[in-house]
Amino acid sequence: YVERTENGWSKANYLEGKINETSMHWTISLNNENTIYLSSKHKSVYGNHDILKSKIKNGVYQTPVNLGNTINTELLEHCPFIARDNSYMVYGVRDHPKGIGGFDLFISYKKSNGEWTEGINLGPKINTRAGEYAPQVSPDGKYLFFSGGNTGDIFWVNTSFIEKLRPKN
Repeated sequence: YVERTENGWSKANYLEGKINETSMHWTISLNNENTIYLSSKHKSVYGNHDILKSKIKNGVYQTPVNLGNTINTELLEHCPFIARDNSYMVYGVRDHPKGIGGFDLFISYKKSNGEWTEGINLGPKINTRAGEYAPQVSPDGKYLFFSGGNTGDIFWVNTSFIEKLRPKN
C-alpha cells in the first residue's frame, strides 16, 4: 500500500499479516471494514482460483478464508469487487456452464444469515463471447466499470441491474 503525503505518495509498503502468504490474482477489493477480497490459488481452494477474504485485526491482515462453495467451484473465480456495505459482490468466472464467453461477470448477494447467494450471470448486455473481467463500481454506486470485449477496453454501464437481479427472498 501507499499513503498520500504532502509531496505526493509514500514508498510502497507491505501489508502486515498472513495476506502476503497467498498467491494472489492481480485485483483486490475492500469493503467498509477494510476486509480484503481477493482471488488466489490458496491451499483452501476448490479449483484453479477461488475468492477469499482477509479481515484486519489490530492493523494486521489475518489468514485469508475461502468464501465457500456457493461462490467458488472447480472453475477459476477471479477479480472480485465487493460492495462497500458488503451487500453484493461482482466477480469473474472462467468457462462457467451458464457463461457466454471465456470469462463472464457474475453477481452474488449477501443473505441476512451471512451466506452468499449462488452467482447470477450478468447477461449479454455486459458479457460477450470475448470475456470480461476487473469489475469496479464507482464510489457513488451508479456505474459498473469493467474490461473486456475483443479489445480489452474499459466499458461502463448503469448499475440499475444490481437491484433488479437481487433475489426477492
